Amino acid sequence: MRLIEGRNLKVYFDSDAGKVHAVDNVNFHIDEGENLVFIGETGSGKTVLGMTIMRLLPTNVYYEGELYFKDKNLIKATEKEMEGLRGRELAIIMQNPLTALNPCMSIKKHLVQVLQKHKGMDKKSASDRAAEILVETGIPEDQIDYYAHQLSGGLRQRALIALGLACDSEILIADEPTKGLDVTVQLQVVKLLRKISDNKKKAMFIITHDLGVAAALADRIAIMYCGRILESGTVKEIFESPFHPYTKGLIAAHPSRGLNPIQGYSASLVNLPEGCVFCPRCDHATAKCRESEPEEFDLTETHKVRCYLAGS
Repeated sequence: MRLIEGRNLKVYFDSDAGKVHAVDNVNFHIDEGENLVFIGETGSGKTVLGMTIMRLLPTNVYYEGELYFKDKNLIKATEKEMEGLRGRELAIIMQNPLTALNPCMSIKKHLVQVLQKHKGMDKKSASDRAAEILVETGIPEDQIDYYAHQLSGGLRQRALIALGLACDSEILIADEPTKGLDVTVQLQVVKLLRKISDNKKKAMFIITHDLGVAAALADRIAIMYCGRILESGTVKEIFESPFHPYTKGLIAAHPSRGLNPIQGYSASLVNLPEGCVFCPRCDHATAKCRESEPEEFDLTETHKVRCYLAGS
């Protein structure tokens, strides 16, 4: 069953410098029980895309295209309709636990409020269930009444995951779920997310810079750059048969591959180059690349790429 589908989705922001093309003509989907991981440099549009699903962007945003959750177009949904979906059907793990968690509330109280609001539980039932969820996500029972600043980074991240699980939503968006954690704790968080995905058949929209996290959690991967998806495919296709020069560059830049960074910088989202957005940094760019943006080519049924090399 298809849960999320974006069709020619565009997300723009008005700014003093001009129109910011944060997400530009993106097509993607997530099926029931599937993990879709978005990879790309900072500013590529990954977080904006996730926040668009939740409709949590500032008021200077405007949209084009379609974004469906089941049969509901989220772009046209009212704020009241979105309030009914957030938490209950669509949940998000924010990027920074210290800013996402209220410093004046214990982590257990965060969950109690969510359960009371979205599940209609009384205070006692919500308190009991909150304690169960926190312990299930690996927080010691004697720390469930702690405040965020009293917890380690790994436990704060687990508290955010617990919040995302509280209402057993169908889609869980995880924005950099391992950011700022040491390697050992990262592995624990990845194992927890994998366990949640396998046991609950929950679909996940995961944003990360970490190729190891992507390989461990993804069913499919989408490579984003300057608001566009340049390549998408299964984990095996992306890691064993990368096609787009940008995808190859990201993999080559990983420490395990020798730390060979992509030369140059991402283009301004206000003044994007003509043609392919990656051509100023691409060693294979031709005059055609600079003149017009490539369409999406199908390498296989699941492996797609926006690059003229695929059509040559």
